[in-house]
Amino acid sequence: MSIPEHIFGHLEDYADGALSQDGLEEVQAWFHESEENQRLFAEWFVAQAELRDAERLADAREVFPDSRLQQSTYPSRQAHPQIGDWRWASLAAGLLLAIGIAAWFSGAERQPQAIANARQAAEETASEGAVTSVAYVGRAIGGVWKDASLREGTPLAPGTHLRLESGRAELVFGSGAQVTVRGPCELAIETDSSFGLLVGDVSVEATFGFKVTTPSGVVIDLGTAFGVSVDNEGGSEVHVFEGEVAFQPANSDRQKTKSIVLSKDQACRYSVAGVTLDQFQANEAKFAWRRRQLLGSSDVPALPVRDELVLWLAADRFVETDPQGRVECWRDLVIDANTYPDDALQPAPQYRPLLTANGLNGRPSIRFGEPGCFLLTPPLYTTDEQTAVVVCSLNATSPAFQQILNYNGPPQRQVGPLGGAITPSVFQIFLDDENRDGRFSAKGHLFAGLTEGRRETVFAEVIARDRVDKGRPLVIAFRHSLKERQMALFIDGAQEAESPSDQPIAITSRKLIGRHPIFDSEVGVFEGDIGELLIYNRALTDDEIASVSQYLGRRYDLPK
Repeated sequence: MSIPEHIFGHLEDYADGALSQDGLEEVQAWFHESEENQRLFAEWFVAQAELRDAERLADAREVFPDSRLQQSTYPSRQAHPQIGDWRWASLAAGLLLAIGIAAWFSGAERQPQAIANARQAAEETASEGAVTSVAYVGRAIGGVWKDASLREGTPLAPGTHLRLESGRAELVFGSGAQVTVRGPCELAIETDSSFGLLVGDVSVEATFGFKVTTPSGVVIDLGTAFGVSVDNEGGSEVHVFEGEVAFQPANSDRQKTKSIVLSKDQACRYSVAGVTLDQFQANEAKFAWRRRQLLGSSDVPALPVRDELVLWLAADRFVETDPQGRVECWRDLVIDANTYPDDALQPAPQYRPLLTANGLNGRPSIRFGEPGCFLLTPPLYTTDEQTAVVVCSLNATSPAFQQILNYNGPPQRQVGPLGGAITPSVFQIFLDDENRDGRFSAKGHLFAGLTEGRRETVFAEVIARDRVDKGRPLVIAFRHSLKERQMALFIDGAQEAESPSDQPIAITSRKLIGRHPIFDSEVGVFEGDIGELLIYNRALTDDEIASVSQYLGRRYDLPK
């Protein structure tokens, strides 16, 4: 049995953004007719997602027919995890919402009442413009945009034309690429993994397949850091700082020409007229502006363990609020061990948490709670070796399930209507009143999917039972090591539980702080305060976790 031709046509229309209301109603009716129809829909959905991953590699191979890309295979999620196209994921999620099964896909089995709630929350998110967003505006380092309405967190749709008049600014793409722009510069957003550079200088940190198109050629990243400069005549320079890129010059008729591969410390220059192609030594000094100013020791707390630190949020440092005192941006503390600013943002005023001056034993904190306040990091690469540490307090005993940290930010990876695996597993920390008696446990949890027609949850977790008291701050540390096949949970520096784990968790994803990514404001919201959050791309030793916990204990005056 296959999808009827007229239904298939409607699905294709939706993927192209052209589904009519009548077509939507026909899809709804067909979907709910039988479980077989639901299975067929799930297969179509998965096939569409896989097709878009394949198209990204095919695009690279077409641009560089004579390059090593012909022998490349698309990196596995574990080796080079990437998230998919934001626009496609949002379109697909929108269709699921429209036919009324978003919560079924979400894994809402923990809380049956959350099914309707999840749909409401997702619809609110979609209405805020997430459908076409493939990138967003990051930090502005003295940057002045021609469009004065652009601000940090502004979503960027395909086709958006940007002009930076002066200074520097950063753009964050859905694929995880991070682009620093120096004004004057003009560029156009294309997809979550590409943009066109019309004139000016950019520095790119990206993974395999990211593309920059200039008037005189195309650059495809093979997993690296590089700079591109376009002059007023359209001539291009490409400088490679780490890894490799492939560059294909375009002749005066925009016809494809022989491509070249540049490695670390190599560069090339090509004019728009296609007169010459020069290769020479890369000049990083030309892009010295790309270097970020790191915070000095006097600017940050005395954190004792910093190796492989990838996110450091502290409520008494660099928190930006709106006039109501609610958090627009929680700045990542950029130091020698943590060189890229993965700032946690909340552009939507109604979901901003509150900055308090003395929420944790007289120390500043970020207060989460109704109506579902949360913060989101950029797409951040985290590894199979992982340690997350948070100092927090519980302020209310409802809801019974309260999410503190979740590695499945939008666009969420979701389970199909008949169940299935989530690979890599979702790393998360939450508080849980399992017996609904007001006694909360802390949990480090890996969600791996659903089986038996979505009746059984596949997961692994470590639990510190009945260790969370309302109003008492504590330090929670969740450590996972695929290499050692083990995970453990620590409270205030002491190990409370450990368990075997063979689950891969490495992924590039947005990290969500303060609520579950699917459930609405009633379920999965953290009703409490966070003072500090640390993420390391390695499994800290017991002694290191004890040292970090002691540091946080002193900072927040926790009992010894």
